[in-house]
Amino acid sequence: ACLPNVPEVRSDIADYYAEVQRFDRQVAAALEALEQAGELDRTIVVMTSDNGMPFPRCKANLYDSGSRMPLAIRWGAQAPGGRVVDDFVSVTDFARTFLAAAGPAGPATMDGPSLING
Repeated sequence: ACLPNVPEVRSDIADYYAEVQRFDRQVAAALEALEQAGELDRTIVVMTSDNGMPFPRCKANLYDSGSRMPLAIRWGAQAPGGRVVDDFVSVTDFARTFLAAAGPAGPATMDGPSLING
């Protein structure tokens, strides 16, 4: 709604969505390869993006469209689907999360909580 409703902008947004669809197909192929190798349920898959779409009031701005990012995590039975987290999550949380998945908690001086332990 914050962008002009003109053909050039609509075309740019359509191109952006086409890239998102291409990415989705590549993710599906990667998940299929992991499944065929028997590693899908043993692999943590994290999908996120950088800060918003590359449009005004979006990327790297403090408007909702520039500060909200998608995040999806798949880890077989360890992370059952359907969970929605409304808390603030930062990419700094990933390091402690991956360490917790591997076993050690990590040093107390690390930033960010584990997303596994909440």
